Amino acid sequence: MVQIEMKWFYLIGVCCTIPTSTLACDIGWFGPKCEYKCHCTDGHCTTAGLCANNVDCARGWFGPLCQYQDLVSLGSIAPPMSGVTSVKVTSVRVMWWRLYLIQWLRLQFQEIDQPDVFTLQTGAGPASLNCTQLKVYLIDNRTIDLVCDTQVPAAEVKVTWAQPKLLRTLYISGGRNVALKQTAQLTSTYDDLTLASHAVDGNTNTNYMGRSCVHTRESDSSPALTLTLSRPYLLTRYEVYNRYDDMCCPERLKGFVLKSYNGQTLVYTYTDVARDPLRQYTIVPNRGGNPVTRVNIAANYINPGTTRKILSLCEVELFGDSICPAGRYGLDCSSTCMCQNKSEPCHVATGLCPSVCPAGYWGQGCRYECPDGRWGIGCLQTCSESCEGGQCEKTSGVCTHGCVGYTSPNCSQVCEPGWYGSNCSLSCDVNCKDPCHHITGYCTLDVPVGFDNVTHVQTSSNPSGSCCDGGCDRGNGSHLERDGYRGEDKQTVDITSTSSIGIGIGIAVAVIIVFTIGIAVYCRRIKTSTKNGEHIWSETVSSEKLRDEIRHDVGHRTDQARSEITMTNKCDAIDPSTGKTNELIGTSEDRGFSEV
Repeated sequence: MVQIEMKWFYLIGVCCTIPTSTLACDIGWFGPKCEYKCHCTDGHCTTAGLCANNVDCARGWFGPLCQYQDLVSLGSIAPPMSGVTSVKVTSVRVMWWRLYLIQWLRLQFQEIDQPDVFTLQTGAGPASLNCTQLKVYLIDNRTIDLVCDTQVPAAEVKVTWAQPKLLRTLYISGGRNVALKQTAQLTSTYDDLTLASHAVDGNTNTNYMGRSCVHTRESDSSPALTLTLSRPYLLTRYEVYNRYDDMCCPERLKGFVLKSYNGQTLVYTYTDVARDPLRQYTIVPNRGGNPVTRVNIAANYINPGTTRKILSLCEVELFGDSICPAGRYGLDCSSTCMCQNKSEPCHVATGLCPSVCPAGYWGQGCRYECPDGRWGIGCLQTCSESCEGGQCEKTSGVCTHGCVGYTSPNCSQVCEPGWYGSNCSLSCDVNCKDPCHHITGYCTLDVPVGFDNVTHVQTSSNPSGSCCDGGCDRGNGSHLERDGYRGEDKQTVDITSTSSIGIGIGIAVAVIIVFTIGIAVYCRRIKTSTKNGEHIWSETVSSEKLRDEIRHDVGHRTDQARSEITMTNKCDAIDPSTGKTNELIGTSEDRGFSEV
């Protein structure tokens, strides 16, 4: 069992560094020599091997650049999965009808929300084995990679964990096909349609007429195919595709002999013992761990009635992975590991480090600097919230642009009283009742009435908070808008506005006087032209009554305006220091007003 502590990593990229190809590869291929086959869903990938248009790996493939065959697709899994299991589980099991060597596997959960214990068991019953040196790589809060050094073939794999989780996907690596575009040689070639390179061209068509098979001459006494690998590989499986069509001859491959070498040293031998020829042969070594640099396949079947041996097959696949020098990883071992512990190797496929990355780095091969706002080993630490802009050094956590509310470099000491802000360089406002907040500069105690609680600036000309009823905002002491006054404090009489009112009233009175005079003249004319005294008296009385009503109405309106002006101007008599109203002296006439 392996106990892991939950450490949140950022999502690790799964792209290996591939040198830019100088060749124009055919569609479906990439790499410096176009030696890597694209396994994206649509069969297309970029020159760097990435699946274009955000498509996923094709079914049966996963991992960096979709180069690793998924053995789960070749077996049965329990519980069945289609995206996400409907219930939380604590184990998953995969079974096959043949043996496979397991290299590493990947589990993706809905979420990993706490530390857990994982175990890996291969085989079943008495033959089962627990991986005693299980390496656990926590990629993010959903993904776990497990690597086991046990190189024993198994037909069943079971993974268990302690805390129930929703399992999304399980992948089990069957390695990648390292035979593609490797150097191939035949002891003889039948014709131009059966070149040795056809055995490693990635085409598994078993029909001879598909022009993707190899064939030796009838005169060749020891027909054989040799694959020379560009570097040592750790092989876990051999796949040999026989010629299998309606024309003839699948039996020619019966009894073939496969031998693997590390340099000149023979490391593995397999002899076919099947009674009948097969379309495809799957060969799994009884143990793994030996580097292989060369593979030889020799025909051993003698055609009836002759002494001739003919080798004919259509494709050879070698599944495994690179054996990279210390500190290197990737498809071609071109990437550099940067583990915290320099003496340990990183994972050959992903570059992940068992001891996590050194301070300031993360991801595949620890090649990426921590994202902004993160620092330390594995980028597990968050920059202090007191860092200016939230930025800090990736390795030490020291604030890059200084501290806010604290002194540099570690932002551990709060600003001295009376100071705040970036590197404690700003002084608190004089209107604060010390101290102010060391980060924001806001007054930590009440500010004087009439000053803003945040900016600490005076917001009212009446800082005592006293004002006339309905004449000011009781929240900040500022006077409300009122007709006939001007200025920020609305206390100064607006002469222009008051004069306009007086002129209007004067014009109205003048019109009324002229109208009254006209009526009087009219009445006199009636008096001189009639002999009915009662009628004359009645008209005269009516005119005088109308004139009195007009005079009374104008006087009432003037008195009302004078009263409002006088009451309002009491605010001018407020003492700013005490907030009390002084006794008014004089009349409205003394203050520049006259009755209209």
